[in-house]
Amino acid sequence: GSDGVVEQVAPRRSKISRASAGAKPYEQIFAANVDQCVVVASARQPALRPGFIDRAIVATLLGNAEPVVCINKIDLAQDAGSCDAIVTLYRDLGYRVVLTSAATKEGIDALMNLLVGKTSAFMGQSGVGKSSILNCLEPGLGIRTNGLMTKHDRGRHTTTATQLHRLEEGRIYVADTPGIKHLHPFGLEPADVVRYFAEMAPLADDCQYRDCLHLTEPGCAVQAACEG
Repeated sequence: GSDGVVEQVAPRRSKISRASAGAKPYEQIFAANVDQCVVVASARQPALRPGFIDRAIVATLLGNAEPVVCINKIDLAQDAGSCDAIVTLYRDLGYRVVLTSAATKEGIDALMNLLVGKTSAFMGQSGVGKSSILNCLEPGLGIRTNGLMTKHDRGRHTTTATQLHRLEEGRIYVADTPGIKHLHPFGLEPADVVRYFAEMAPLADDCQYRDCLHLTEPGCAVQAACEG
């Protein structure tokens, strides 16, 4: 039969999770024991939202995995250089960035090379093209996709539960996670957020107060660097 019994829960070496919505948030885990998280955003339709990329990077690092930034739908970009600033920003911070188009297949080979020999979770807001990218990587997957709600510039939820796929290229496992509307890293204290921003973490040790939030506190080295 198809019934099974859980005999043991192995320890997790990594996880991709968020805080659930509600008065008493709990940890909602999308994937565990992954090597990296491919944070998928779109150049357009829906609009590129760096704030989501930042939160996804923090959630990935917090879960002990490596982030990869994937900007999809570059065929819809307003001009050839419209994504250059965001790409330069994250690459200069030391993150791996790949530009892709599920429609034209541009960048798909480069993304595939980043996946070889690893287990990767794909995470992004609805409509950015996570499932379309996976269908390009492995045409036989046949993952269902859906169009954009243009009135709200949002995607429709088509992936409702995390699905793990093994690509025929071998040594590649990918987890397609549900589209995320709001992403709040779980278990992160406000004073610890700065540790996950490579450009700010080294400055935080020079702040006047150990629990500095780098907002309005006096003697904040992060604020001084921004103003300088």
